[in-house]
Amino acid sequence: MHRNKTRLLAAVLLWALLLALCSGAALAADDAAEDLPEGFWDVRVYVDGLLSDRALGSYDGTWLAVEDFCTLLGLEPGSLWNEETGELTVGARDFVLHAVKGEAYFSVNSRYVYEPRSFFRYDGRSWFPLEVISHVFSAELKLSSDGRRVDLKSAELAVMPGGAAWYYDNFGSSEIFWLARIIHSEAGNQPIEGRIGVGNVVLNRVASDRYPDNIRDVVFDKQFAIQFDPAASGTVYAEPDELDVICACLCFEGYNTVGESMFFVNPRIADDSWFKTTKEFVISIGEHDFYKLKT
Repeated sequence: MHRNKTRLLAAVLLWALLLALCSGAALAADDAAEDLPEGFWDVRVYVDGLLSDRALGSYDGTWLAVEDFCTLLGLEPGSLWNEETGELTVGARDFVLHAVKGEAYFSVNSRYVYEPRSFFRYDGRSWFPLEVISHVFSAELKLSSDGRRVDLKSAELAVMPGGAAWYYDNFGSSEIFWLARIIHSEAGNQPIEGRIGVGNVVLNRVASDRYPDNIRDVVFDKQFAIQFDPAASGTVYAEPDELDVICACLCFEGYNTVGESMFFVNPRIADDSWFKTTKEFVISIGEHDFYKLKT
């Protein structure tokens, strides 16, 4: 009888030990799942009202994994990530994203997206700002007022259309040719936001009744004297580099770093008194000051 009680007690203790070990393992797994990058907090993602995934919140924005949205569309994505070079490719049916960590732009289906915050890798996935994911997947992502919940409807999701000829088909080869060249000749040594700004000035003029209605004629416009020095010196014909062309495409995509600016000047090499007295200052980017018409 005593031997049976001893065996029973041993079995109970063994069972309790196993429960404790299992509980500890479960807690450890839960702790690992909540091991977020420093400075981030957990954000719940609800698809059609159902909790489906997580996002990451930070003081620099809300971040979502591009692979998760490909999966929501049934695209079965694959990722190639090079830690050494920071190069990322996410590929799936009808979807190819290419980005380099730290660069202010990336491409989706041969179209360019401007995002100075870039992206980061965590938990084997590629995390981009909420606004970027919303744009790339043509969906309205609603962030709660406390920043802890994102809602979306699956029926709204669609991959950004594109293709190698997207810009030529939608904007014309002549427009791309001249916008890339004026960006190169005026701002080829400037940061990307400054190059975009020069392109914005040209497109703002095209949209204005005060100037011609196409890029080439704006570049060579002389109705108020020579507008762009490279058009007179001939440097506008120089071959643009890849980033100049990309900046032209970003301008066509609607990205704008200088608002309604229609003028720019490098005050280090040119007299800017006319701009200061007759125009309204907007912003300085790199070596250029940008101005708009006074309202």
